[in-house]
Amino acid sequence: MPSATLLIDLDGPLTKLFPDPAHLVLAEEIAGVLATRTGCRLEAAVDHVQVLRSVRELAPELLPELERRATAAEVRAARQALPAPGAVAFLHGAHDEGYAVAVVSNNADEAVRAALQQCGVLSLVDHVAARHGADVDRLKPEPALLLDAMAVLGSATDRTAFYGDSVSDMVAASRAGVRGIGVSSDPRRRAELVAAGAVAVVPHLGDPGEHLPVPARTEAAW
Repeated sequence: MPSATLLIDLDGPLTKLFPDPAHLVLAEEIAGVLATRTGCRLEAAVDHVQVLRSVRELAPELLPELERRATAAEVRAARQALPAPGAVAFLHGAHDEGYAVAVVSNNADEAVRAALQQCGVLSLVDHVAARHGADVDRLKPEPALLLDAMAVLGSATDRTAFYGDSVSDMVAASRAGVRGIGVSSDPRRRAELVAAGAVAVVPHLGDPGEHLPVPARTEAAW
């Protein structure tokens, strides 16, 4: 039987890679280079991955350079990462119960691994599915990274859940055919996650006994 699998977003559920307003600074930096080089000015630059998507559309020749700049900033941030409340206990519990665990992130693979190492949990993660180079078309809300992780881990959609803190995460879960579980304590964000398809929303990962959707060692399907 396929492994019961937990897919988890990095930035938010496991660690806050770019605490406010650092995410805005990086997005505006990349958008500023785009504007200087091409004259294309983005109306709003609040997420650096979304800015990279805009670069892909408006000035694809700049994408490799700006993606490398984003990766460098992500890695610097990752080396200062602190685990989110409950994250370490959650991963230990999942590991002890026999779940397959993958971190699925729009951040660069190098940065994701550095953050997990900094938080002391890299050994508890079976697979990382993240951004590689300038291939931004496969990032969430597209389901490609989730499907990649499931293929590597031998997971079935009906035995997989994805924990994320954004609407994009819940859309990706829906498109991949897996259960989306939102992670947020903010009332407005919680409502947005439910509207985007979350089957449940938890304030943080917390004790794995509270939130794991199915005992990993059971032979019954969900």
